[in-house]
Amino acid sequence: MSIGPTIVDNTVQEERSSQIYPPAGKPIVPHKFQWKILESKARFLALNAGTGGGKSWFGAVWLLEEIRKHPEDDFMVVSPIFKMAKRRPRKLLEALFKREGIIKDKDYMYHQNEGIFDFKTGAHIYLASADRPDTMEGDVLRSIWADEAGKMGKKAWQVMRRRTNYLKGRVLLTSTPYARNWFITDVVKKGEEGYPGYFSVTYRSIDSPYYDKAVYWEEKKLLPPDEFNRKYNAIAVAQHGLVYKEFTEDHIIKPFDLTNDWEFFAGIDWGINHPFIFELFAYNEETEQVRNCYEYHTTGKELYQIAGELAPVLKDKEIIAYFDPSRPDSAKQLQRELEEWGIEDTMFRKADNDRENGIMTVRKLLFQKKYSIYDTCKLNIEQKGLWSWIEEESGEYSDKAEKKNDDSQDAERYALHTRLGKKRNPKVYALGGGYDSRDENDEERGDDA
Repeated sequence: MSIGPTIVDNTVQEERSSQIYPPAGKPIVPHKFQWKILESKARFLALNAGTGGGKSWFGAVWLLEEIRKHPEDDFMVVSPIFKMAKRRPRKLLEALFKREGIIKDKDYMYHQNEGIFDFKTGAHIYLASADRPDTMEGDVLRSIWADEAGKMGKKAWQVMRRRTNYLKGRVLLTSTPYARNWFITDVVKKGEEGYPGYFSVTYRSIDSPYYDKAVYWEEKKLLPPDEFNRKYNAIAVAQHGLVYKEFTEDHIIKPFDLTNDWEFFAGIDWGINHPFIFELFAYNEETEQVRNCYEYHTTGKELYQIAGELAPVLKDKEIIAYFDPSRPDSAKQLQRELEEWGIEDTMFRKADNDRENGIMTVRKLLFQKKYSIYDTCKLNIEQKGLWSWIEEESGEYSDKAEKKNDDSQDAERYALHTRLGKKRNPKVYALGGGYDSRDENDEERGDDA
């Protein structure tokens, strides 16, 4: 068994259709930025690239080259969480094994529960997660590939160095920048400045010969400049102050009557120590305009009281309410209470609680001037001017938002991201508190359904 893919130089880059791997039997052809990493002898490597630039694919190729050089040693793949490691890197590795004739259950075994590849040559690949860095301790490793390293905490990076120190092993970090954190300051910058033992390469999505240039330029029109630079130009932009810096007075409008062309949906943030928030939105699919047209907030009231106060607003409207998924029983109870008030056209769905992408959905709508807020929604407007990124001791802002002044912003995010972001088909609570069978399979389909 020969472990490791066949790699050839690409003196002349040829145009070819978009595909993750070359056809079986053809050599793998890294582009020039990936080649720089392959040629480097440094211990600590960073590939900092725009989305779609071939980071994860290349990480798998690099790791197999390392195994080829040391077929009896131990290796590790680190992801931000274990679920990611068992999904994306594992699939990439198995696809490369297959195209290289490395046969599962013959040349290697994969142990699903432990997340371990066991090769008959004696080599092992351990899948690990950075959210539990202590579980990475103990192994003496020849090489480590850390995918989406920019999402990992600094402690994980410290453990990776320790685990490879004995053998003077190597670590490859592949990522898009998420903030000016240790990935940028402790590795990428050191590599750029020629620090001994470090090497890094930074390139834009469009610098990959396989990336769709039309997509790059279209996204530049749609995204706020700092987010576009981070995602597509691999520029680590420091956060500054307010989360929604795109928000201006121009986004605040006077209420107006909505015609039948507008679809209603809502977001709910349950209140325990914080207010209960209900935000009602109207969306015009033809113009792609969305309005925050009503807000309700209260503290200390029971759900039957809240239902009575919401009933006049919800009467004669067909509404989907996207709620904080941490409390599904509260959604069922509120729906029953609304039925007591004769409200039978409001359905409840678990919101997509992806905080990072949810914030970006709202920022994009604000940036594109597609989202306006009625001047009667005073709490939402007030919190837009208060909700900030966390300020660190260094005086810089992290990529984490504060957990204060965000009650209405959470309800807003639940609704706008779940309805207008990528995930649009979560399970739905039908009347009576059960799941609506119409959407039972929608979770797996996503946007492409």
